[in-house]
Amino acid sequence: MPTPEPTSCSPEKGHALHMGNAENINILENSEGIYNLRSPKPHGGDESFVQLNSSIAPFDDIRARKALAYATPKQDYLTLILGGFGTPADQLFESTSPYHNPAVKQDADMPDEAVAMAAEYCADLPANCTNGKINMEYKFIEGSVIQQRTAELFEKGWSVAFNVDFDLNNQQQHIQAAALGSYNAMAWRQFGSFRPEGDNVWLMCRTVGFISLNWPKFCDEERDAVLWEATGTRDEAIRIPLFQELAQMLHDDYLYIFLNHNKWLSSFANNVRGVCEGKTLEGHLIFCPNEGIISGRSIWLAED
Repeated sequence: MPTPEPTSCSPEKGHALHMGNAENINILENSEGIYNLRSPKPHGGDESFVQLNSSIAPFDDIRARKALAYATPKQDYLTLILGGFGTPADQLFESTSPYHNPAVKQDADMPDEAVAMAAEYCADLPANCTNGKINMEYKFIEGSVIQQRTAELFEKGWSVAFNVDFDLNNQQQHIQAAALGSYNAMAWRQFGSFRPEGDNVWLMCRTVGFISLNWPKFCDEERDAVLWEATGTRDEAIRIPLFQELAQMLHDDYLYIFLNHNKWLSSFANNVRGVCEGKTLEGHLIFCPNEGIISGRSIWLAED
């Protein structure tokens, strides 16, 4: 949420802070006397999305997954929740990434198609529906005004094809539900590893189990083969089309409803030194502060 008092964002009131709110990032980047450092990742940061559990009804059926994507009021989310500051996401790669697939567009804002898909689903599986709409639960983290308003906005859009119940949890319970697969749909934020193969753990068949890191619990051996091939080479002429194929696969499986790419900014008062000078024991330079991670190993304060 935008801070009620923008000056409270200033590192001068401390020494350092990191920020993920787009409006406050804009304030910091236009402030004097502050050293601002964006994420060094070459293909952007992480993504916000709704993820769907493919291991239980209703989203074990791709028709239900498609219906939810179609019914999602994405443009209203970008306008009303992000206030026009967010970067829309269609996939896990930003448009500036070499791995971005320009052919992949997130399906959303298609209520008529959602109604038709839900009707088809309910005709075959009436036990999972009430009054011609699919029954579902949406989980999000309690105590956040922006999460609450987002859920209410989504429910308004989804209601054309779904009967939606909310389930609010603390963050620990939210993560546990994702790992155990005890959810239908939930708010999530992920991807954006420094190298895209760093996200393999969230996608591969071998991380599906009673406790999963593949949160949607969806195994696709063809997708695994693409990931392994891309991981096994440093030749970008080979890697780029493979990761673009991955983006298309994720779109076609309707496991994630991508909403926006997240920005992170690390900001420091002008007496903070050594921000990007950390080294390993072997003398290799450590990455600068990255998204929500700041290492204090090399940082020191000059006299005011």
